[in-house]
Formats: sequence, C-alpha cells, structure tokens
Amino acid sequence: MDQLPPEIVALVVSFLDEGNVGAYATVSRQWQVAIENVTFRRLRVQSSELALFSERLAHPRRRATLGEIAYEVILPAYSVDRCAKFERRREREVNNAAFNKAITELFALLKSWEEEDGGRSGQHHAVRPGGGCRGISLHLGAYALTDVATPRPLDWYRDLGEHRYEKSVLGWVDLENVPEVRRITELHTPGSSASTRQLRAASVAQIASKLPNLAKVWWSMNDCAFSEDEIRHKYRKDFADALLTIDNRHLTDFSLFLHLEDPQNDGFQMPSGANPADPGVDELSIALHTLLSTSPKLLNFKLFMTLSPSIFGPDSVSSSSSSSNDPSFQGARWPQLRKAEIQMGRTTAAGTWLYKTPPLTDADQAAWVDHEHDSDYSMSSYMTSWSSEEDVDPDDSDWAETYHPWHDGLITGQRPRRYFRCQVDTTVLEPFILAASRMVMEAKKGEAGMAERNVPRLEALEIQVGEDAGGWDSDREKQIYWACFDGRVEDGGKRKVEVVTVPGNSAEPPSWNPSKQLRELWEDWVGEDGKLDIRLSEDYY
Repeated sequence: MDQLPPEIVALVVSFLDEGNVGAYATVSRQWQVAIENVTFRRLRVQSSELALFSERLAHPRRRATLGEIAYEVILPAYSVDRCAKFERRREREVNNAAFNKAITELFALLKSWEEEDGGRSGQHHAVRPGGGCRGISLHLGAYALTDVATPRPLDWYRDLGEHRYEKSVLGWVDLENVPEVRRITELHTPGSSASTRQLRAASVAQIASKLPNLAKVWWSMNDCAFSEDEIRHKYRKDFADALLTIDNRHLTDFSLFLHLEDPQNDGFQMPSGANPADPGVDELSIALHTLLSTSPKLLNFKLFMTLSPSIFGPDSVSSSSSSSNDPSFQGARWPQLRKAEIQMGRTTAAGTWLYKTPPLTDADQAAWVDHEHDSDYSMSSYMTSWSSEEDVDPDDSDWAETYHPWHDGLITGQRPRRYFRCQVDTTVLEPFILAASRMVMEAKKGEAGMAERNVPRLEALEIQVGEDAGGWDSDREKQIYWACFDGRVEDGGKRKVEVVTVPGNSAEPPSWNPSKQLRELWEDWVGEDGKLDIRLSEDYY
C-alpha cells in the first residue's frame, strides 16, 4: 500500500465514510497520515479537556492539519435547587472568570504551537509555505452542563430552564494575558447547537482583536435592548469601541446578526442605543462603517440589526456631529466590496419607530389583538423579578422562583399585543435609503481630480426593512425591499434598481411611495440602458 502516491491515497480516503474513517488508519503509515488529515481537520473541544487536546495534537503534522475548532467553554455546574432560581450576580461573576480562563488557556496553547513550529503558521491562511499550516476556523460557544442535562433534575413546574440565565451575558474580564494568535482566520459564535449562553458583543470583538489574520466573521448575538437607555447605549458603545480594535487587513467576509425582537405593543417605548448627548449619532453604525469600508480585501458583508444612515458614510451624518470630523470616518471607499445585505425591523437604533399611526386612527382606541389579561397568579405579590440581585435564599433552600411570561412581556414590549402603526414614516425611512443610494451612485473627486465611485466593484446591495412580509412574497422577508445591481448576468450586464413593498403580518400595505428625489437619483444611475423596477403593494394587493 505504501507504493501508492500520497495523492492517490488521499483521493481514496475522500470517498470513505467520514464517520468511520478512523479505522483505516491502521492499514499503513501512509494511510495513517492520510486518515489523520481528515480526522484532525475538524475537532470539537471542551475547555475541560484542553490538556487532552494538547496531548493528542503534540505532533506538528497533526497541528498543521487542523482547520476547525468547535471550542465549548464549560461553565461551572450549579446545584439542583439553583435550577429553580434566577442566576445571581455572584454566579455571573464566576461564569465570567471561567470564560476568561478558558479563552486565555486556548490562545496560550495555540500561540505556543506557533512558536514551536518556527512561525510557519504565522503566515496568512492563503499561504502554506512548505506545506505549512492551514488557517483555523474557531467556533466559540459556552454552556454549563446543568443547562443541557437530561432528564431535567427538577419537575417542569419548578425548573426555570433557559429562563434562569436568559438575561445573563458572558462578559470579558481581562485581555492583558491573552496572546495574539495568527493562525485563527475565522471566528464564529455561537459555536455549536449545545451552546446556551449569550456572549457579550464587545467581548467577542475583543477576542477578534487578538486575531491579526482574521478573514471571516460570523457572529450571532443579542442587541441587549429592553433596558434603560443608558444600558443599551453603553452595550452598543462598548461593542463599537471594541470593533475599532480589530485588524481588518485580511477581512473578506463579515456577517453580524445582532438580534432584536420587534415589540408587539405599538405603544411601547424602545430604549435608545444612540448617543444621549447627540441622539442623531449611533456610534455602532459609525464603527461598523469604519471597520468595513476601510477593509482593503472585504468582498461581502451582511448586517441584520438596527442601524442608522451612518453605516453608509459621513455624508449621512449631521454636520453638528463630532464624528463627521473624525479622520477615520472620512475617505473610506469599500475598494473590493462585491455584495452587501442589510435587514432591519420596525424600530431604529435611536429607539424610535419606523412606522407611524395612519391619519384618523386613535392609538388609545386601537384594537387589542391579544385579549389575554393578567391572571391572579401572575400578579402575585410573591413574584420575584429576574433582575433581582438580592441573595435572599440559601443555596440549600427548597424555595423556587417563578418565571412570569406576562410580566416579562410587559417589560419587553411583547405584551399586550396592540397594532396601530401600519404606515411607514418616510421621514425615518427615506434618509436611510437615500444614504445607501448616495454611497453607491454618487461619484466623488479623487486625488487626480477625476470622478471616482465610492464602491467601484459593487455588484449588489440589498436592503430589507420593516415588518415581516408574512408570506405575501416568498422572495422577500420584510415589507420593504430596495436593491441596486450592477453588471449581473440576469440583468444583461446592465444596472438595475428594484423596489418592492408588500403587506406585512398585519395585512396592511406600508404606504411608502419613493420621493421624487430618490426616483431621480435612481434614474440617473441606471441610465437609458438600465432598469428602474418599482412594484408597490397598493398596485398589486
């Protein structure tokens, strides 16, 4: 068997069932190498087994094969009686320390491998000198074994389940002792289906700042809304500051899903994520613009989150804003960007609504879609808030706290269900669409005085905003769809602007008719050979 060229053996191995391929490693030394190129390519590692992981990959050849690590940070287990109690501050602090320790140890191990291997893995992942190491895709998640224990240790009516920790966010403690790891080129979170805990967005970005060869990002996290304005703003501001510490020289793909569930009570006041001193400024949108637009190799990005027009550049920021004078915020041109996609819901980064009440509709008299009322149980004086920090219960207590869906819905805007905002507020929507249009369609003078496009290689920019389409259009996820295409084969290589509006879950049309200013800008850009395709819900439904 050792007479076969390694390429032939590798080809044969590629046809074997990956789940049982390890058994073939005993055929010969040559087969062992080929099999290990498969079995050590993607590994799932728990933080509690990091020493075993280090031992199994002691050989440089195995380390060079490694291409993906699903790293699961195992948080301290908690007792049975704690399953019936909301997570307290002291428990969150212990979890943060465990998370910090697990990340520090992993990065220290990977850094030691880089130094031991003579820096071969210090090259960017596209370069493999002498058959050197491939880049590593790190999938990061965290959970406590008690979170996923089956069967559950308590009866269903006492066990809080995921509600016990759903308001907790794992935060970073210290970056000082975390070394840079040049071999990690992708960062994904959450890392696996077993991950139950939310990671603080700023902490994930801080981890990314330790990856100088970072090329691909896929992050799914929460916006941390439904709190006080100062809390949500601080959460987004910390994330913005951390994003600006990331090395973006090798960044090619960036996907960020910052989840924010739209309120179902149209009378609910969302907390603001914007700057309290200047409500027109959203530091997170500005930071994302700076990070992405100055990335020399960025090809694609997806942003599913609440944003301000600042994501498209300084022209959309008020002249009074201090950020408009920030040198890092000017002159960015998205040099290699090909495709971009943005999705937003019914509210803005400033906490305002994208929708307004139609004329002659009294919000106070709006119909209640959900006729459920507070029960005597949910209004009980024994209710314990999930945010309580009081250590009023000993660890061995049998006393159980209760999760109250109705009260949780009240503080998050999910209850009561009231729908009376069904028309798009053009004063909110159009500045966003106008900023996107200008970024793509308006040329600026370059250093030689010649007109230059801001996004010279863009093929597609798609934006969807508003209420869920609710099945009215199988190709659209939101009520309002706007896109511009340049040079697509299906468009005959011509430019195209497409606008589609559909009824949403409320079955009401968004009532948005693009302004004359927008239409003229689009018509000038597509030219005589291009196509302006506007399909409004009022004309079709």
